[in-house]
Amino acid sequence: MLSAREAGGALIGGEVLTAYTSMVLAAKDAGGAPILLRTTAAAEAGGYRVAVPDDVAVAEGRGSLLVHRHDDQLANLHSAVVAGSLKSDGSGWLLLPERLIEPAGGSRPSLTDPIRTVRDCRATTKKYLAKRGWQRPSIPWKAYRELREKV
Repeated sequence: MLSAREAGGALIGGEVLTAYTSMVLAAKDAGGAPILLRTTAAAEAGGYRVAVPDDVAVAEGRGSLLVHRHDDQLANLHSAVVAGSLKSDGSGWLLLPERLIEPAGGSRPSLTDPIRTVRDCRATTKKYLAKRGWQRPSIPWKAYRELREKV
């Protein structure tokens, strides 16, 4: 895992986040309930200054910033998450980045990314089911087709 700073002092995820005007902050409130908030963030020394309205009760702890885009056909998808720790200081909220997650090849996609993404998703699903001792569920395609025909 990378430290909060990469070589040269650049923040983890900085190159990706600068391509977006807004993002979604994922955090928790004091009771541990999840909070999702569309917001903005600006890079500064040590982290990302996240705009959180005064009436949103965010708690310190794990947090992340999600960005994504696609075209009108829902193609050319890009998404990324900068995960880290959310801290309160005298100036507001600061996300201290720890890692960048970019599924499907990230900001420099290649033609093989969809294949890799499907393969990775299948492997993750297999591990998830095996850990719980579950069988892969079957999908009742015939019943779905019959419903579609009725509509």
